[in-house]
Amino acid sequence: MRTLLASSFLLVAFAQTSFAQEPATQSQAATVSSVTLPVAIKAPPVKYPKGAPLGRYVVSVAFVVDERGIPRHPQVVKSDNEYFDFSAMVAALQWRFKPGTRDGKPVKTPLTVQLAYDKESKWNDN
Repeated sequence: MRTLLASSFLLVAFAQTSFAQEPATQSQAATVSSVTLPVAIKAPPVKYPKGAPLGRYVVSVAFVVDERGIPRHPQVVKSDNEYFDFSAMVAALQWRFKPGTRDGKPVKTPLTVQLAYDKESKWNDN
């Protein structure tokens, strides 16, 4: 019998790098901003909720990575089963990132990750 544990994956499904700004002047238009996306440095595994149905489920959670690399304001944007939504938001808040930067300075960056839950056996205690 094959038993799979709950696991998490960082899949960047959405990373917005454009931010609201004042219209560029002619001299600013020639300068291209250098933007980097956040990089996960801590991504604890998701915990399969007690009593959850067995199977494979994915929950996409959107949040903003702040200038210190901390996820803020998580929201479920897509879910295979709403039973896993709260667990996915809690898991996303435990992640830590090297923050995204613009011109070398840390900036808030919107990001979406997909958290995968996979449990095929009721005998798996995780």
